[in-house]
Amino acid sequence: MKKLRLALVLLVLAQASTVFAQADDEAAKELLRQHTALAEAIIAESRDFRLPENRAWLLARTGNRVWEVDQERARDLFNDAVNELIAALTHAEMEKRRNPRMVVYSANQVPRHQVFNAIGARDADLALRNFYRTRPPEVDRAMAGGTANDTRIRSTGNSDIYLIQNELNLEQMLFRMAADQNPERAAEFLKAALKKGVGPEALNLLKKLHEKDPETAASLGREVISQLVHKNYIIANQPDHSAFQAAFAILGDAVRQRPTSDKSFKFTAADIKSLADKLLGVVMDVRSPMAYQYSRQMIQIAEKLRPDAVSRLRELENQAPYAPFRPVNNDTVRRLTSTDTPVEQAMAEAAKLDPEARRQVYQSVANRLTAGGDVARARQILNDNFADGALSAAQEALDYQHVHYLINQGKFDDAEALIDEFSDPMRFQALISLADGAFSRDQKENQPFSVRILQKARATLPERPEISQDMQQMMRLITAYVRIEPSEAFGLVDGLIPQINELAEATVVVNGFQNSSTVRKGEIVIHFGGGQNTTPGIDHSAIRGLAQKDFDRTMALIRGFSRRETRAQLTLNLLESYQNRQ
Repeated sequence: MKKLRLALVLLVLAQASTVFAQADDEAAKELLRQHTALAEAIIAESRDFRLPENRAWLLARTGNRVWEVDQERARDLFNDAVNELIAALTHAEMEKRRNPRMVVYSANQVPRHQVFNAIGARDADLALRNFYRTRPPEVDRAMAGGTANDTRIRSTGNSDIYLIQNELNLEQMLFRMAADQNPERAAEFLKAALKKGVGPEALNLLKKLHEKDPETAASLGREVISQLVHKNYIIANQPDHSAFQAAFAILGDAVRQRPTSDKSFKFTAADIKSLADKLLGVVMDVRSPMAYQYSRQMIQIAEKLRPDAVSRLRELENQAPYAPFRPVNNDTVRRLTSTDTPVEQAMAEAAKLDPEARRQVYQSVANRLTAGGDVARARQILNDNFADGALSAAQEALDYQHVHYLINQGKFDDAEALIDEFSDPMRFQALISLADGAFSRDQKENQPFSVRILQKARATLPERPEISQDMQQMMRLITAYVRIEPSEAFGLVDGLIPQINELAEATVVVNGFQNSSTVRKGEIVIHFGGGQNTTPGIDHSAIRGLAQKDFDRTMALIRGFSRRETRAQLTLNLLESYQNRQ
């Protein structure tokens, strides 16, 4: 009998295992279907774009995601992206002849860095092979420079410096990626990169080379320090940010705490001292008008390597052009508003501060007391130290904090009653928090309550968004509905599409007429701002949430947008979100 029961148990477990395996298999197939549909939709859209730089950007980003399921197809897309990049550079040269003032047009307008970032992350060897053949003429000229006897001015606004810096940084990043992807050729790639010049990637390159060839890494490390010590950090009154970043990366690594087991690359003490002295001299040199912006970073290094220079650095920092805009008691306020400082101590010290600093400390103390449930004392502190409009604002902020306390305690009716007394903008945000909090506590039991609260939040907004803030709040509401009642979220987005289409079309018309760099030939340049400029008013997280609830319905919504740029960007954003779901 026992054997029979055991056999039955094993049979049930085996069947359950089969069911779960089938469910997992079906889920994987559905995920692949969605992934493929998204990629194909973007590729189809990209072929119809007018601007080759838009096609290059989309194909490279799509290829980066297709790589996860089909490397051969991804490489085809990468090669197509490179060809579109070359076409974009050719087009840029023609534009310069029409408008000579756009002297760095191709370097700024063509998304070469974004394209090679996407390609290099998957196949850095392919990226490097195409990197040099796509170098814009402006960059070629800047890197060639003039002869020793040629002192003619060659660029406007010091643009050559930044063109060279950006090009070297991108090149070194691709070399590092190539070393990661091809361990057997890592030493070759890393040595080639370091011999090109010193940039922010220098330390990472040396660390990787140290793993393969410690002796060569040590030799090149000395070369890196030599270059940084003899470098001009201020060129034509402008900071060489690339050099500063490289130097601070090395110094920061040198002063960090290392466990005894750490065998990673490190510079000699003498090298670090010489670099620290060099940088200290640059930052403290009154003839370096732009170096002050690195004074705070230099203080952190000097505290470990040159304590004798710290007081002078602090004086310089206080004399810097931005010093008048920095709160006088900033460090004190940070300490007194920390939860590590006892309430009584914070209150005693706050009395000695300026009014703005006192306001921050008193509000922080009141919030801490409210979070702990002592609302009465929190209100008393505000009444004793604030008056008029400042008191009203402080009390409303405290009430908002109290609402969160009530939500965390599960006292949802009390929270709603308090929220009803808020001003409109504060009430909307608090209602969303209440709906989210109640739903998180018990999704099944509290779902009707949360839906009612969201309906209440919807009632505070106009039927059709009238200003950008209305649209932002509507998207916040949609995001909440996605989780609590998806059908309502779909309906709200569907109702907004006509207005979003109007805004997108108006953006293209106005920016195109004003000759904005974000619109050309009646098409949005989608790589500006990471493509966010193609989707005015749309919260991408809401669209991602909808896709997880009903993929096909979400794709139908996306097809309702009139601008190709909007459809492509929303679809690409969905495709790129799949990395976290697989």
